[in-house]
Amino acid sequence: MTSPVVTSLVDANRAIHARLDETYTDVVASLFQSDLTTAKSHLARFVDALHAHLAVEDAHVLPRFAALGPVDDDPHALRKIEGDHVILSRALSSVVEALAAANARDPAWPRAMVAHIDALARLKGVLEHHSLREDRDLYPRLDALLDDVARDLVQRALVGTPPDDTHSARGTA
Repeated sequence: MTSPVVTSLVDANRAIHARLDETYTDVVASLFQSDLTTAKSHLARFVDALHAHLAVEDAHVLPRFAALGPVDDDPHALRKIEGDHVILSRALSSVVEALAAANARDPAWPRAMVAHIDALARLKGVLEHHSLREDRDLYPRLDALLDDVARDLVQRALVGTPPDDTHSARGTA
């Protein structure tokens, strides 16, 4: 029987968000360099990573959080995090639409992107706010209240590591 690989879920989530932040910065830096093709490529990576992360949280993290019951000082913490996911998806769609509409053959495309700076800033702000909420409400509670096996399953889902066969029938809160 293999023992669980358990690290802090807070740290695992922070590492994921650091990679998202880095890719977001790559998108913006490419735009500032007037390199639309590279910006679109970085944005595609960002979209894939963010959608994957949100899907893992929706499928594996939030159900375990919900099973722990309401948070004493904020009984709506789960709904707020779920709402963040909706707002993040909308903000991301706005940025994706703006870049999709940009045409590198049009010499005015960089100037046209200026109109979308607010959308880029909104996406960054929502992501930062969401990360802070997760750091404060979600992952510390899971770290504190899940047993090692359950925490290991959540961590493996977060980082994309398949579950160990020893966890197949166990791992509840």
